Amino acid sequence: MRKKVKVLIFIILIVSTIIIINISKTYAEEEIKVLNERTEKSVAKLTCGNTEKYYDYLDAAIEDACDYDTITLLKDVNEDGYEKQEDVLNIYKKITFELGTYTIYSRGIYLESYGPVTFNAEKIGDTQGGIITNKKNVHTINMRVWAAGVVKLNNVKIIDNVNTDNFATIFVDAGTLEIDGNTYISTVSNAIEMGANLQINNLELLQSKENYAIYYVDCGNMEINGGKLIEGKKGGIYSPEVESCSGMSIQDVTIRSQDGAGVTYSGDYSGIYIGKSVIESINGPGTVLNISEISILYSNSISGGTIKSQNGPGIIVNAMDNDSSFELQLRDGTIYSQNNAGVIVNSGKLIMRGSSWGTVSIEGIVGVVVNGGITVFEGGTVNGTGSGKGKIEGVGTSNEIELGSAIVNNISNENAIQINGGTFNSSGSVTLSSVIPENNVFSVKKGIYNKPFDFKFVEDGILVVHITNADGEKWYVGSDAEYAVRSSKQKTGTEIEVMQGDLEITDGVNGLKVKNSGVGNVVANNQNVAQGSEIIIEQSQQGSGSTGSESQGGTKPGSSGSQESGNPSGSDSQVGNDSSSTGTQDNSKSDTSKENVITKISTADNTVSNAKLPKTGDLKTILLVIGAIITSASIIITYLKIRRAEGK
Repeated sequence: MRKKVKVLIFIILIVSTIIIINISKTYAEEEIKVLNERTEKSVAKLTCGNTEKYYDYLDAAIEDACDYDTITLLKDVNEDGYEKQEDVLNIYKKITFELGTYTIYSRGIYLESYGPVTFNAEKIGDTQGGIITNKKNVHTINMRVWAAGVVKLNNVKIIDNVNTDNFATIFVDAGTLEIDGNTYISTVSNAIEMGANLQINNLELLQSKENYAIYYVDCGNMEINGGKLIEGKKGGIYSPEVESCSGMSIQDVTIRSQDGAGVTYSGDYSGIYIGKSVIESINGPGTVLNISEISILYSNSISGGTIKSQNGPGIIVNAMDNDSSFELQLRDGTIYSQNNAGVIVNSGKLIMRGSSWGTVSIEGIVGVVVNGGITVFEGGTVNGTGSGKGKIEGVGTSNEIELGSAIVNNISNENAIQINGGTFNSSGSVTLSSVIPENNVFSVKKGIYNKPFDFKFVEDGILVVHITNADGEKWYVGSDAEYAVRSSKQKTGTEIEVMQGDLEITDGVNGLKVKNSGVGNVVANNQNVAQGSEIIIEQSQQGSGSTGSESQGGTKPGSSGSQESGNPSGSDSQVGNDSSSTGTQDNSKSDTSKENVITKISTADNTVSNAKLPKTGDLKTILLVIGAIITSASIIITYLKIRRAEGK
């Protein structure tokens, strides 16, 4: 028995030794081969397969590199870090640059590649690796990669304080530029000029101190999926009219401008989507949207966030070729102007959606001004905060308008403004006003209003009521009126005035006042209210407590009406706790929309410090250790078996 155990131990030792030798041999064969020594002048290390070579010049390392090689900076690259004194640094290969916390002081980088070129950097404290341009009349990065090519910037800091209008810091002529991490770009010229595709997943700052942060010079698809701040003095994102663009998507980012629009979008056969972002301007519009037909990728919609301006309109809506079939939908979010209109519609079709989509709030010294096209309100809140009469810069009329109006009409097209729902508040004398008073522009079928308007805009037979109680006074139209009556008839001290339509009230509270100011049939607790008269319900007039109903639109008094359930129209607002009579809506999504907190363009730091690159571990060393552990464990187990056998 003892002899067999010894043989087993011998076999285990031989097998373990062979395994360790093979692992060591593989390790030796694949071990990185250093082809030369690193010196004090070495600026870069080229890793090609399992070989490393040190270079005193960055351009020499790039010239020797193969596709998919990695160049790691060892120190800052100044003028003495280039072997050839060419105008730009040319890169024609698929290379990854590991900048660490070091800086390339650049004369301009020209990229032309079939595949990815990646710049990775690190940020340690205030020190961040990157590229600083120190020569005029060059692009920091001139990107002319092939259509399938990608240039990636990850955690890179790029500074250009020497070039102005004619030379953007990054020029994307073809391919796709991807920005991620804490990338920080600060320039004087346009920060990025787009002639192809841009994808931003995250960034710290994208800034132009004098021009545009992103400027479209040609067509391309842009997706912004996150980031802290994009800002430009002339405009955050500017897209002049271009043809056949793929579209634009903006989410989870703050975009800011001092003198121009936060975002100007123009596209033919394309679409724009804005969601959960803050877009703001001091002197320009928050956003200018020149819409066209929607694309496969994006509908023309705003689905969250805040768009605001201090002195310009919140949003200006235009349609290519003045085509009213081109549509923009407001689905969610806050649109605000402190000293101008919340929204100006010049052409196209604007639809303000109802509560099934989200909560939309528009506010300005005039809520919405309609200069053309078609505007449809299905829900949300529109507030006018001005007072008196005056003119608004950017509004297409030479006439003074009613400031404080929720909606101002400036066209004569019939049914151009359709109100099918929503809440409309005015700080002036009327909620709906018109520069051209004698027309049928407004088509009112529903809604809640804190001030009166000309009820000729309401179709015959649609119920209109004026309700006054401890909550204030409001005017209600259509199914909103039916719901308001059901909600108010049991409140002490309520007065219900029927302006238009038929109405039957049952179970009205004691002291309820009902007035008939229209020509319809009005019944309160089985008592007729004649035209031009009013009654006050007394205790003896109250019904048996059965469920009552209110009728409109020609329903005869006493016939079956609508049930006393929730709001049958799905309106966004309810009676009693509507937006207050001052015209201000409490919306948690817009807690900063009324503040003058739009800061001016900040000054970027243009220094990058030095730091050492961290070392990496070796997987093969770990494998050797594991092999040794396995061998030792085998010997120990065998030894224990021997002792057990001897014990027997």
